[in-house]
Formats: sequence, C-alpha cells, structure tokens
Amino acid sequence: MARPKKDLLPANMYSRGDSYTYRLPDGRRRSLGKDLFQAVQAAAALNIEFDTQRKQGLLDDLCGNKRVCDVIEEFEPVKARAVVAYTMAEYVLKLRRIDRTIGTADISTVSVRDLDEMLVTMGPTYGTYKQYRSLLSELFSYAIAKGYRNEHKGNPGKALLVPRLARTKKPVQRQ
Repeated sequence: MARPKKDLLPANMYSRGDSYTYRLPDGRRRSLGKDLFQAVQAAAALNIEFDTQRKQGLLDDLCGNKRVCDVIEEFEPVKARAVVAYTMAEYVLKLRRIDRTIGTADISTVSVRDLDEMLVTMGPTYGTYKQYRSLLSELFSYAIAKGYRNEHKGNPGKALLVPRLARTKKPVQRQ
C-alpha cells in the first residue's frame, strides 16, 4: 500500500511507516493501528470530540458559570487539609464574610478594584487586611489552577496593595 500524502490525512493524524498515530491535545501520541481506513475514521471521531470539548471550554469561559461562592465551597476542604482546626475556623469566618460581600459575582470578572472596595467597606485593620489579602490570593490561585479564571487575567488577590501601603497609621500632627 502506498504511503498517503500528508495533506490527505485528517488533522493531528500522522503516518509512521506502516502505522498511523494521533497527536492528543496534551502532545502525547497514540497509535491508531495499521489500517488506513480505520485510522482515518478514528482520527476524525477524535477531532470532533476534542473540538467539541474545546468549544465547550470556550463557552464556559464566555458564560462564566462559576461564582465566587461556588469556588469558596470547593476551596474550603482543600484549605482544611493544610491547616489545623483552630486556624480553619478563622478562615471559614473570613470566607463567609467574603461570600456575603462578593459571593454572587462571577469569579472570572472580579477585579482588584472590587476586592479593594470590599476590604475598604469591611474596614479591617492592618493585621486583618494582611490576612484577607493572603486568603484572597490563595482563593484566586485555586480558581486559576482549576481553570475557573483565565491565567492571563491574573490574580487580583496578589495584586492588592501590600498591607503597609494600603493601611497606614494616621499621621502624627506636630505642634
């Protein structure tokens, strides 16, 4: 059997001597066997499947189906495994307060300004601001890692001002 031209093969399908392989989206290659007809059918079916998954992922990004409260619910058990019970109780209180203020917002649309306004209205002190900033940074890092927030949008928790610049002491008035 003559070797087929590269242009005649479906996308992501390659000829390797007498057998055919398919390149998966993650870069790995899988064998499709030696029969050209079956390999073309399998590659076409895989292309349709992966194209559907890619479009669904783009649709999820556009629709933004994850709210902050949903991400907080997923984040709590993960955080609970990393800290002791007493500390987790404090984190749960802080997460509930975050949930009450911006819980209905879409995780992919939350900006640094939204978080800063939330922290200003909460009126935390220097130490509390530091704790909230750290917790928000972890929460949004988790959302980026899970794919709920695009990485190119960045982590608004990390972009908040450093506590010493955000919450300064009142200047001393000299007489």
